[in-house]
Amino acid sequence: MRIWKTSLATTDLGETKKASLLFSAGGISVCRAVAKGLALYKQVLIASLFGATRLADSFFVATAIPEMLLGILGINTFRGVATSVFAHLDAKGEQENMQRLFSSLFNFILILTGVTASLAVVFAPAIISILAPGFSLADREIAAKIARIALPVLVFLGLANFVSSVLNAFHRFFVPALIQVVLNAVMVAFILVFHTRLGIYAVAWGFLFGHLASLVVQLPSLRRLKLGISTVFVPFDPLIRKSLLLALPLFVSMFAAQFSNFSVKFLGSFLSGGKIAALSYSGFLISAVIVLAAEPFLIVLMPRFANQVALGKLDTMRDELAKSVKIFILLFFPLSVWLVLLSFPIVRLLFQRGVFTPEATTITSAVLAIFSLRLLPSVLSLLFVRVFLAIQKTVPVMWVNLFTSTVQILLNFILVDSLDVKGLAIANAAAALLQMLLFWRLVDSSIGFSRGKQFIPFFGKVILATSLLGMGVRFFLNFAGRISPLGTVTGSVLAVLGSLLLGLIIYSAASFVLKIKESREVARSLRSIMGVH
Repeated sequence: MRIWKTSLATTDLGETKKASLLFSAGGISVCRAVAKGLALYKQVLIASLFGATRLADSFFVATAIPEMLLGILGINTFRGVATSVFAHLDAKGEQENMQRLFSSLFNFILILTGVTASLAVVFAPAIISILAPGFSLADREIAAKIARIALPVLVFLGLANFVSSVLNAFHRFFVPALIQVVLNAVMVAFILVFHTRLGIYAVAWGFLFGHLASLVVQLPSLRRLKLGISTVFVPFDPLIRKSLLLALPLFVSMFAAQFSNFSVKFLGSFLSGGKIAALSYSGFLISAVIVLAAEPFLIVLMPRFANQVALGKLDTMRDELAKSVKIFILLFFPLSVWLVLLSFPIVRLLFQRGVFTPEATTITSAVLAIFSLRLLPSVLSLLFVRVFLAIQKTVPVMWVNLFTSTVQILLNFILVDSLDVKGLAIANAAAALLQMLLFWRLVDSSIGFSRGKQFIPFFGKVILATSLLGMGVRFFLNFAGRISPLGTVTGSVLAVLGSLLLGLIIYSAASFVLKIKESREVARSLRSIMGVH
């Protein structure tokens, strides 16, 4: 595993820790695969039972409220900040400070989210009226009932994310990755057992208890790290002030991002029923790709970058970042093109059953094709944010997110009138691309990872290889369509599996001919993670 293994060898990590990190990435990949498999089954169940309808819209709007409130309160900003700060303390062996900081932040999050969730339950109808004014009175009532069930998730999600970040700082990756398995398994169980009796509310109760379980499952790992939950709360501790100051710019940027999310729900509520659901189903598929293919490495890299900064190994971090950027471009650029071409058969194969109609498939696949264009920009932005957290400079993240969120909100209002739900999808993809470009420029100016024009020949080769992949897949789809129409299950299976295999062969061959050395390093990385020598 040349990229990951070589960079590991340049640090002070021993062979045992190198193997542990590789195993961690592999364990994360397995957990994420299982979790996303369950999540996909959950989405299929919701789509088949409730379709792309106003009832599904009500669910997706109501269950988005805890995440929005988490962003508005700034709790999500502690995810990266906690990993960075605790990794620095761990590198310096400051156990007492770690315990005091952990207890203080845990109790702070508990109090803040508990009070906010209680108030939100009381004012749920008003929140729904503000968030989705285009809903009818009956739809708002349903959404408010779902919201009141789901809002305690704010507490569980805030604490679970914080605990996960702390565990990641100590290179404990498996259990935090496992929480998504637990969450989706509980939700699937609730839907299967209670949907005939409770309808859409079964999904809401599963949402609640799934997030509770995702917090509980992590608590034993804290004890093994000698980090206990206590009543210690030192709000004026220097470490607390440092953490809050580091998180403040991220809080501002997250607050702006929530306004962007709000504008999507707000405008979507005035569109015909099912458009919010189409955005949610498509967004889930894109997030699934990111979680499965990128997040295992992003999670492992975050504490690694922080440790390298703490130990003064900036050259090591710079080299690893440059290689990581190339790997992500090599993987996600062709994958984006493949998803654009295959959006219709993918949605047809996964969702079109039960009350999910062919019309819903057409709308959702169009949104998925547009969302696919933000796949690579989103992955690179996530990587660059981790760099800023590692070097503990969060103000640039704030300004970039403020600017791109503003651009997306403006584009939402401009494009929705003429392009309907597609306009909201285009605004999202355009903002993601702009965000990635700005982050790249700022990270490069901070640590100089791209070294001038070293990426230009690499870009050219990847674009050429991807063009060959696209032409091959397009030809195959035309051929497969003559055998079995894409609108049938058989045609969709043939299109997805056949084009995936053919695209992989073409892209691999083109990468070999064009001598894209990173393709061989990807293969070594995957073999190392899977334990194949």
